[in-house]
Amino acid sequence: MELAQPLVVSHPPQNYSTPKSYAFFIDVETSGPKTNDNFLIQVAMIFVSLDCKHVISKYSFFLPASVQDGKEWNTETEAFWKSNRMRNKYDKAMLGMSKQPFTPAHLFGRLIEWMEDKYAQNSNIYLMSDNPAFDIQWIQYHFPKNKSINMLSGYYSHIVDIRSWTIGLAREAFISIPHGCSYGIAEKNLSHPYAYYSQLSGYVHDHDALNDTMGLYDTVIILLEKLKMQFIPVYSSFPIAY
Repeated sequence: MELAQPLVVSHPPQNYSTPKSYAFFIDVETSGPKTNDNFLIQVAMIFVSLDCKHVISKYSFFLPASVQDGKEWNTETEAFWKSNRMRNKYDKAMLGMSKQPFTPAHLFGRLIEWMEDKYAQNSNIYLMSDNPAFDIQWIQYHFPKNKSINMLSGYYSHIVDIRSWTIGLAREAFISIPHGCSYGIAEKNLSHPYAYYSQLSGYVHDHDALNDTMGLYDTVIILLEKLKMQFIPVYSSFPIAY
């Protein structure tokens, strides 16, 4: 299939019909930043229709406690998870890991099957994360070698950094749209992603991976609705909205 050139539509005609556009929202929780030294705690992905603004499917799991063998906590990460603020989340995560009966190979094998089933039915899919370089490296690291897929190539290259995209779009809206504050965008929060997310959708980054994917999804949908924009699915690495 020949790749189409990136498409930008500023003022689509009235009869313009946009093909269905979908997205995976992803998030992971880990014991630190290094795949070789630290361990993965939780993975969550949701599959959504950006057109219908509907969550179609969810896939979330804790890793088994065995992934900690030969790995360690990053000192700062451990202090954060065991802080008073996060202690309940830490206890829930450790309990979830201790009760996980399946191996990482099984869990990620099923994840690949779940993703490929969605791609078989829908070709216009974005991969969205508030830290894609971090999240993708951890998921890719755990994919079984005999079922490996490359999340940075093919359809998987339609990657959107939600943190940069939403903050950049909010700044643009605040500057270019008269009375930008009427969209719920406060200038003081435009430089801090989580303050902005929280203000826009009530989203609180609580480090439960499934909660965080849902919060990011809500933020994107609310922003698209407020600015009367939508994604245009294209065979390109560039996420485009008008």
